[in-house]
This record gives sequence, structure tokens and C-alpha cells, in this order.
Amino acid sequence: MNYIAKPWHVLFSCVLAVLGAAIGTIPGYSGAGVFVFFLAIASGAWIVIAGFWAERSRYYDSVAEAVTAASKTDLDHLAALGLKVADVPERVQVDLYSGSRSEHFAVPISAHKMRAVASALLEGQSFTERRWSGAGALLSIGEFRALRATFKAHGLIQAVSDKANQQGFVLTDEGIEFLRAWVSPSPSVQVSNIE
Repeated sequence: MNYIAKPWHVLFSCVLAVLGAAIGTIPGYSGAGVFVFFLAIASGAWIVIAGFWAERSRYYDSVAEAVTAASKTDLDHLAALGLKVADVPERVQVDLYSGSRSEHFAVPISAHKMRAVASALLEGQSFTERRWSGAGALLSIGEFRALRATFKAHGLIQAVSDKANQQGFVLTDEGIEFLRAWVSPSPSVQVSNIE
């Protein structure tokens, strides 16, 4: 709503108030005078409330535009421009214990992004590049590809089809255990941030 009070709006409220006062002085029409006077008060209140509402809506519209623009920002493009975003991944070291073997590796995305990915994958969402990367997605294309390579290298995912990786990947049993540790801590997986 983009309401801006015009001078004639205020003049209309003033005319109604004067008219209501004048009508109220006529014998037998005092009720009509009070009604018109309250109509003037309501009109004046509308001007004030709508003005505040317009100001607030402009503020929230600018916030929404900023959030939309930020969600379309690709971290790979920002990195190419030499900009360092606070959300560019700090390294996350993972210690994976499975029976008698243990693995130590770094996850190439930040911990809060990894928790969001883990939660969604455990809920059954697909692990495809189209779903997770690009404009407006949680991960940049580079982040997704690095995460996918890390998952493949450590046996946490396997391709749905050996002939076409475009069909996505499914979690292995180790992958499910690994992702559960991000959602709820597990003794077999330990996560620590590395600066």
C-alpha cells in the first residue's frame, strides 16, 4: 500500500468537522451533527494510520528486496570478484568411527549449512545439483560439487545409476549415520570447527 496524504484529504476531514459542528447546532439535527463529526475524526485517523502503514510497508518492502537479492547471490561469483563473505565455509573437521576403522576429513561447507543439508536429506529430499545449488539455493555450485566429491570419496553416497550421475545419489548406511550425527550428536561421529 503506497498511501501518501494529499492536502485535499486533510481539507476534507476539516470540512467534515466544521460541517458536523454546524449541523450539531441546528435543533433536532444534533445526532446527524455528531455522526458527521465522528466521520471527520475517522477520516483524520485514516490519514494518520495509513501514513504510518505506508512508511512501515516501504521499510519491509526494502528488507524483502534485500533478502531476495541476497538469496540470489552466488558465492562463486563473489569469490571471483575477490569478496570474502562471512558465510564462505570455514573448515569443518569430521572424525568418523566405524567399528575398528576411523576416518578424519574436512567437510567443504560451513556447519550450519551442513546441518540444513543433513536434515533435508534424512527427510528424503534428493541429493542432486539442481536441488541444492544455483541461484537462490542453499549452496553454490562449487560448494555442492565439493560436498558431493567428499561424500563420494568417503563412501557416504552412491550414484542411483552408474551410467548417469544426473539421476542423483542415495545415502549409504554410513552416510545415514554420518548425517544423523549432524542432526543429533552421535558417539561415532565427532564434528569440530577449524579456523
